[in-house]
Amino acid sequence: MPHIEPKNIPQVWPKNEKTLGVIGMSPFATLNFLNVFYSLIHAEKEWLYPRILLDMNTKIPSRGRFFELGEEDPSPYIAQTIVELYQQGADYVLIPCNTVHILQKDWGRDSPIPIISIIDAVKEEALKNINVITPLGTKTTTSKRIYSIPLEKAGLKVRDINQKEQSIISAVIEEVKQEGQLIYNRDELSSLLVTLKRDGVGTIILGCTELSCITEFIKQHGIHFIDSNSVLAQKAVDLIMGR
Repeated sequence: MPHIEPKNIPQVWPKNEKTLGVIGMSPFATLNFLNVFYSLIHAEKEWLYPRILLDMNTKIPSRGRFFELGEEDPSPYIAQTIVELYQQGADYVLIPCNTVHILQKDWGRDSPIPIISIIDAVKEEALKNINVITPLGTKTTTSKRIYSIPLEKAGLKVRDINQKEQSIISAVIEEVKQEGQLIYNRDELSSLLVTLKRDGVGTIILGCTELSCITEFIKQHGIHFIDSNSVLAQKAVDLIMGR
């Protein structure tokens, strides 16, 4: 991969524009992130969009299986990938995945470039809300309460989902991973959203990047949501474009 230095032509590569490194572990979630990222940038010419260095590596050990089954730790491979992206010219790096951020202290400890954290991006957005918040995500992220704990410490009221509700969300996540969209679990998800709304939940955190694919479905139920992929993309645009 060539290491391209910015040309001394402002309209092609502004001096304050950076290069983003992306580590993709889930294809559909990563593609969704890239689509959202570029849709946030209004450019008349394609060279006015920022450069992204993407390593779509589905072979990195599963973060979920590491936590649930004690299989291989993905951290060393992520750390190595960050170094490779840096060597190729990345100024910032991010991973469009919530679960893997539980291990950020391990894979991000010696990062040669700043890490744009999906957890930090979601937390910043969540703190703008004063109503009851429910984080949705994988079994691992919800059991470890990666959003619930910091939001409660900040004074927000959190309504966690129970084990039965988690099974619905887990099924939705697996379906999106396999199909790229929600097809078979629509009724179950609809019932869960009705229950959350009845319990006074005003905001839902889509704390798994696969859940970005169900935003239109949630809109139909009239519940405000914070999409982790979208807020991560906005944070990345602001930093990469020097805003």
